[in-house]
Amino acid sequence: MSYIKVIMFFSIIIQVLASIWFIVGRTRIFQGNHHTADLALFLFVWIPSIVVSMILILSFMRGLKTSNYAMIVYLLLSLFLYVAAIFLVWSTRSFELREDRVFTDTPQVTKNGRYEYHLELVNLFRGTAESRVVIRDLETGNNNLIQIEFGNIGRSPIALGRSGDFHWIYKETTDVDGIYRLSTTTDFLLNDFWVFEVNMQT
Repeated sequence: MSYIKVIMFFSIIIQVLASIWFIVGRTRIFQGNHHTADLALFLFVWIPSIVVSMILILSFMRGLKTSNYAMIVYLLLSLFLYVAAIFLVWSTRSFELREDRVFTDTPQVTKNGRYEYHLELVNLFRGTAESRVVIRDLETGNNNLIQIEFGNIGRSPIALGRSGDFHWIYKETTDVDGIYRLSTTTDFLLNDFWVFEVNMQT
């Protein structure tokens, strides 16, 4: 009986630690920027593990039953907590807590040969996600970062990790000197289309 208590006790402790790691690493779930994989983990792994932990804690408080059937149930519930903890920790990428992750398309040059540009998606599926266009003036060598708000693009099909040349945006001149038009392409969002105007004189 004593070894059952030890197994149950450590399964609860490990689950608590894994839950803390999961919540800290997956903060986008609680910031409204939901992603399907995160919601699945939250609903089908994290919540059930919390329920099982509460069941084991209540069993400790009320006194453990000593029947063979009860022992098997305790062991199975503890095993579930161990597996759930491993899965939560493994699935939470370490870079979520440390460095930014940047996705980018292939750099291209405007038709007038003045600017080189590309789009960067930073921390795409995190609560800290942002989108920015990097524009380099080929005459001066200066780089400009322009923040762009696409809304919640985490649920839309985006070309990530594609090999070869691909472009998420297209930059073209307008009738106004110094004003350029940025348009998204079908390589970026298949279900949506965005157009922005950029003033390169400011």
